[in-house]
Amino acid sequence: MAFLSEQMKAQLMKVVGVGKDEFNSLLAQHVPDISQCKDALGNSSPFDVHLVLFRNLLDEQGEEKLKNLTTVPDKLSYIYKILYQSSDFQDIKSILPDPKSMKDAEESKSSKDKGNLQFQKKNFDEAIGLYNRAIQTADPDSKDLSLCLGNRSVVFYNMKQYKNCIQDCKAALEFGYPEDLRYKILERQGRCYKEIGQNQLSRTSFMEAINLLTKSKLSEDKRKIIREEIEDILSKLPENDDEESDNVNRIDHLKLASSHPQFPCLSSSVEMRYNSKVGRHTVAVKKIRPGEVIIKEKPLAWTLNRENTLNTCSGCLAKAKNHMLPSKLNENTVYCSLDCYNRSLNSQENLPTACKGVEFRISDLFSTKLDTSATTLLSLWAVKSQPLQFFTENEKSLFQDSRPDFGVKEETSWKLEGKEQLYKSLYNLVSHMDTLSEEAEINMLITTAVLIRLLQDSGYFPEPSSNGELSAAERLIGRLLFQFQCGIKFNQHGVYNTEKEVEVGKNLPLIDSGIGVYPTLLFMNHSCCPNTFRINDGITMI
Repeated sequence: MAFLSEQMKAQLMKVVGVGKDEFNSLLAQHVPDISQCKDALGNSSPFDVHLVLFRNLLDEQGEEKLKNLTTVPDKLSYIYKILYQSSDFQDIKSILPDPKSMKDAEESKSSKDKGNLQFQKKNFDEAIGLYNRAIQTADPDSKDLSLCLGNRSVVFYNMKQYKNCIQDCKAALEFGYPEDLRYKILERQGRCYKEIGQNQLSRTSFMEAINLLTKSKLSEDKRKIIREEIEDILSKLPENDDEESDNVNRIDHLKLASSHPQFPCLSSSVEMRYNSKVGRHTVAVKKIRPGEVIIKEKPLAWTLNRENTLNTCSGCLAKAKNHMLPSKLNENTVYCSLDCYNRSLNSQENLPTACKGVEFRISDLFSTKLDTSATTLLSLWAVKSQPLQFFTENEKSLFQDSRPDFGVKEETSWKLEGKEQLYKSLYNLVSHMDTLSEEAEINMLITTAVLIRLLQDSGYFPEPSSNGELSAAERLIGRLLFQFQCGIKFNQHGVYNTEKEVEVGKNLPLIDSGIGVYPTLLFMNHSCCPNTFRINDGITMI
């Protein structure tokens, strides 16, 4: 039963209503080969256990009244009031999985020491792997992490991976590199900038290194030697930068040749149409050349596959690779660059994905190995990324009537851009709400009630209800969450990275990095015999 966490066991015991010994006895008696259940449990989320508990509470109160209610807000209010009787529902954070800790100061030091040894032997790839392990297990608030980043920067410098070295130098300073050693980091950073032709930044780094020599514990003679070496480099450094040929992304050239007048992320070679049989779909109106970009778009919301948190950037879903950076917000989260790290840490607005520690725990609560598990999270991230005022002020103009032909029969001046139209598009997704079974509807209503409690607990509502009665604003958000879940379920796209180099004639070595909602891409009907293919540049879909 190694795959059953203690927290999951406790939840299951609560459902069954037995103690630990009796629970283990029941398992041995009724499930002698517990391994046969592993796959089934792997496709379930921690929330599924609580869903059973909340459903039992609803069953005890009776569902007859629920059947007489006709609107989603009324049904949701009824279920919310019943669930509010539960202490777990009131203390909603109690149902979140415990944070997973992999920090271990001894293991971090051991990995760093082994990395140092491999570096001395010039086994650079092995050294990078060991330093990465040291970085992952180091306390983010300790100087050990910054020292590991500094050591890794030395390896990158020797491998002539100057951009990675620069990133590690900046990250080492960001994570509190010891002041008396900072001159080393800035000198190394200056040398890297010089190698890639960014001479002005190189000069700035070298000058800072000279200034920080006064903070070092070196003897005056040693300081003088280092200062003279740096000044000699500065005297030969060109005033202007070289051409930045090294800064070109290898897929930056994949752009739209001409944008559609109403769909900025769509090619003008394609037209949007609608009929009642196949719904909204795209049709080529010009000859499209092989390799021509049809769509290039960022998602409205996205969520990380929690199975690949140590391989995938939480900020943009790109492969973190060997230059991964840790997070101060969540121990099991990494970033591909300092830019992504700072954007997530310092963003003045909520990004439409998990950013904060408790949000990663919410991701763990709903995550499974199934793509459909992302539906709940994508809906929640879409809502929390906008303030409540946005939804209340736009309720009548954006979130009233749903049209299956939305975006196709608009005025010629209309465009699918700006958050108002993007969210109106999300609201108008084909949701198949009228085909929901009674059980599926109740489960989604319970899930929506839990999402409202999580938003209340996070401070999303300025005046959250506290007596089991939903306010008008909470009823609105509940209605939107329910509608978004129904629509996103059928309109989400996976984000993938490659595990290794692609070889002709072999299966693509894909890594499932996450899932996003792409407002334009979803207009393209799914096909079992597609004549297009898509690639990812981080969260950007091409």
